[in-house]
Amino acid sequence: MKRSVLTAVLFLLVLFSNYAFAQKNELGLLAGATFSPDNSTAVSFQGNYGRRIVDFHAASLYLELPVVGVTRRDGPSNKFVDHFSSIFFTPSLKVKLLPSAPISPFVSAGGGFAHFSSTFDSVSFNSVTSTFTSQTVNTSNTTGAFQAGGGFDIKTPIPALGFRVEVREFFTGEPDPDFGLNDRHHNLVAGGGIVFRF
Repeated sequence: MKRSVLTAVLFLLVLFSNYAFAQKNELGLLAGATFSPDNSTAVSFQGNYGRRIVDFHAASLYLELPVVGVTRRDGPSNKFVDHFSSIFFTPSLKVKLLPSAPISPFVSAGGGFAHFSSTFDSVSFNSVTSTFTSQTVNTSNTTGAFQAGGGFDIKTPIPALGFRVEVREFFTGEPDPDFGLNDRHHNLVAGGGIVFRF
C-alpha cells in the first residue's frame, strides 16, 4: 500500500515538473491605469500573448503580442480634442531573467500601431446670418507606436497560474485633430493581473 502511494506521488511530481518545464506559452490578462502628461488618467485593459522562443535557463527570450485598450480620457485644455480612447498593438521581444525563480523580472520593447477615437467640437461661422454654429465631430486615426517597459512575473503553487505587475510606455503620434501642435504623445500604462502558462 505504501509503495503504491509513493509511486503515485512520484508520478505526479514528475508529471507536474515536466508540465512546468514544457510551458512555452503565456496569456496575460491585466488591468490598470494610463497616465499622460497632458491628459486625464484613464482605466486600461490588456491582453498579452507571449511565446518563449529561446531558453538560456538564466534568461529566456519571448515574442509577445500585447494589446492594450484605454477608456475615455479628456484631452488637454490647450487643444481641440474633447476626449479620446485608444488601442495599442505593439509586437515585442521580451527578455525574462531567472524564469524558473519565484519572482522573474522582465524587460520588453517593440513597435506597432496606436488607434485613437476622438471627439471634438467644431465651430463654423455662417457669413450669411453672421452666426457661429457648433457641432460635435467624431474622428479616428492610426499612428505608429513604440513600446518599452518592464515588470515582474510572480509564480504561484499552481504551475499554470501566476501574477504579473508591469509598466509600459507607448510613444505614439497624436490623436486627431492635432493641427500640428505636437508630433508625439506619451502614454504610460501601469497595471497588474494574472498570467496563464501552457
